[in-house]
Amino acid sequence: MTLTQTFDSNKLLSDSSSFGEAVSSDNTPRFGATPAPREVENGTVDLDADSRPALEDLIDNMLSAAADAKQELASELVDRITIEDDKAARAAWAAYLILRSPKPGRLRDCVAILSRLGRHIVLGCILDASIHRPPTPDADPRTKDYWFALVRALGFLYRQQPDQLLMSMALDFSRDRCEAIREAALDSLADMAGPEAETRIREIAENDSSPILRETASDIFDDLADGVS
Repeated sequence: MTLTQTFDSNKLLSDSSSFGEAVSSDNTPRFGATPAPREVENGTVDLDADSRPALEDLIDNMLSAAADAKQELASELVDRITIEDDKAARAAWAAYLILRSPKPGRLRDCVAILSRLGRHIVLGCILDASIHRPPTPDADPRTKDYWFALVRALGFLYRQQPDQLLMSMALDFSRDRCEAIREAALDSLADMAGPEAETRIREIAENDSSPILRETASDIFDDLADGVS
């Protein structure tokens, strides 16, 4: 976790170090590859026949591109999603396409795109996923990846514009039964900082059931206490 970073979705797309603990040393998601979200599998996300292959090609090109070209393609993807009425559904489909890719850095790129899409779309995706695909400790790794990306985006959105709702959601998710979600919430709380976030980070360091998260939270809290911001 790099507490000194400032929010920059372009940097997030091109630099795995800005994503902290969310990716492993080989740039692969900690919780594995991700298949179709349940809402995609069940057909509730239904892109028209013309839109689907174009979106698939755009995402494949974005994930394969070098840094400068990736920024342009990411901007085009955001435009494609936000120009339509069903923004949250398109965002969920795009996230699925990104996370199912075998290319390294896919989880980092998914968080970056969600962060660019903005607060309302991300909250819409969270609401939809809560209904169709609620997280559980025994959820498949792919479901955990999708939820990780959604919850991790809350911290980056907060850095763009502080919002008590985003803080409250991160605090709630930090108590989730699923370790992947608690990890994402911890990273987001580190981005948010402030008294509420710091109190919760200290509680995680003292009480979380995961030794890894307790250790990570302890390191984050020490950095905050030392004035690293």
